[in-house]
Amino acid sequence: MTTPEEFDFADWFADANLPEQSADIFTNAALLGEMADLQRRIDVEVRVQDAERTAASPAKDRLEDQWVALAKQFEASKITVYVRALTGAERKAIREAHDLAQKNDGEENSGFVLRCLAASIVGMKKHAGERQPVTLTLDQVTQLHARIGDAQIGAIHDAQLTATNGVPTVDADFLRKLSGPAAGPES
Repeated sequence: MTTPEEFDFADWFADANLPEQSADIFTNAALLGEMADLQRRIDVEVRVQDAERTAASPAKDRLEDQWVALAKQFEASKITVYVRALTGAERKAIREAHDLAQKNDGEENSGFVLRCLAASIVGMKKHAGERQPVTLTLDQVTQLHARIGDAQIGAIHDAQLTATNGVPTVDADFLRKLSGPAAGPES
C-alpha cells in the first residue's frame, strides 16, 4: 500500500489531456439545393411511372444517377473539425477579450463563440484524409463562419461545449449488436 507521501502524481497522470470532440462540416453545402430539386423530380417520375404502369423510366434512372453523383461530391466536401475542451482560465480570458472588444469596437455577441472556437480548434481532416493539426486565428474562424454559416459553426460550437462541459465517456450503442449464440449467454 502506498502512503500519501509516496504517491507519484506523474506516474498516474503523465498522459492526461483535455477531452476532444469532433464535428463534420461540408464545404459544398450549396449542392443540397440541387439535390433537393432532383429528389422532387424523381418523385414526379415515380408518380408518372405508377400512373402509366410502365416498367422502367430512363428519365428517372438518369435523375437518380445525377443525384448519386451530387451526393458523392457533397460527401467529398466533408471536413471533420476537432476541438478540445477549454479550461476555466481560457474561458475567462476569452470572455475578458470579448468584453473589451465589445466595449471598444462594438463587436457582436457571436464574437464570443468565434473566439472560443479559435482557441479550441486543434485539428482538421478532409474526407478520406489524415488528421492535420491546426491553429486558427479569430480572423480565420470569422471567415469560416461567413463561408459555412450559422448552423455548421453551431455544430462545431456544440462539439466544443461537449468537450468542455461533458464527462468523457465512450458510447458504443451505434455498433452492430450480435444476437444468437455468437453474442454470448445473455443474448
